[in-house]
Amino acid sequence: MNYRIGLPFWKLAYKLGFTLSFRVIIHRGEEQSVYWCESPDLKGLVAEKPTIEELIKEINLISEELLELNYNLKTLKTKFYCLNNMGNLA
Repeated sequence: MNYRIGLPFWKLAYKLGFTLSFRVIIHRGEEQSVYWCESPDLKGLVAEKPTIEELIKEINLISEELLELNYNLKTLKTKFYCLNNMGNLA
C-alpha cells in the first residue's frame, strides 16, 4: 500500500511498512530544451535534466537524500506520481 508524504501520520505509516509516495510536477523548458521538476509534497525537490529518463533517475536519487536530511528517514520504499500529462511534454 502507498501513503503520500504530507498526509496525517505519514511517518507512522512508513514505519509500519507502507510505501511512501509523493507528487512530482514535470515541466519542459522551452528555451533550453530541458525538463525540470518540483514537488508539492517533498520540500526541496527541484531537478533539471535534458531527458525525462535522466530526470526520473535524478528524482529517485534526490528524494532519498531529502527524506534522510529533512526527516531522518532511511528510505526503503518510495514511489512518485507525475502530475502533468506526459503527452504534452513530448
